[in-house]
Amino acid sequence: MPHIHDHIDFTVATFVVFDSTVLLRYHDKYDFWGVPSGHIELDEDPAQAALRECLEESGLTVTLYNPRPSLLGSNQSSEVIPPLYVNRHRISDTHEHVEFIYFASSETDAVDPREESDRSEQFVWVDAQALKEMDLKDDIRFYAQQALFTLKPL
Repeated sequence: MPHIHDHIDFTVATFVVFDSTVLLRYHDKYDFWGVPSGHIELDEDPAQAALRECLEESGLTVTLYNPRPSLLGSNQSSEVIPPLYVNRHRISDTHEHVEFIYFASSETDAVDPREESDRSEQFVWVDAQALKEMDLKDDIRFYAQQALFTLKPL
């Protein structure tokens, strides 16, 4: 989805964990390793956007980590899974993103992108040691390490 607001767009990024590894995706447009991410559509909440972006970009159906106990659903309302982190970062001199950071688990490591685009389809599953050695942005490394710690197998 293209930018829908002049100055600030709301986006999601999801750090997906499988078997003590975290999924990274190479973003060729910005030349860095990131994760499945994208803009929140006008008709969805952040958790729905996180699930959609994971499915579109990686083909993975994931389970979002919910750090809080949920209320039972009712006819009037339902709980929205909250992000673990929220950050604001500059995209250009005139545009910024407020990004909702989610952690999620996957039952498989079989990546199969469903989104048709000219963007990179380069994915890697990375363990904690490889995270230390890769050339990553500090925030990506931090969130990935936190996701591995939070969703580590019992």
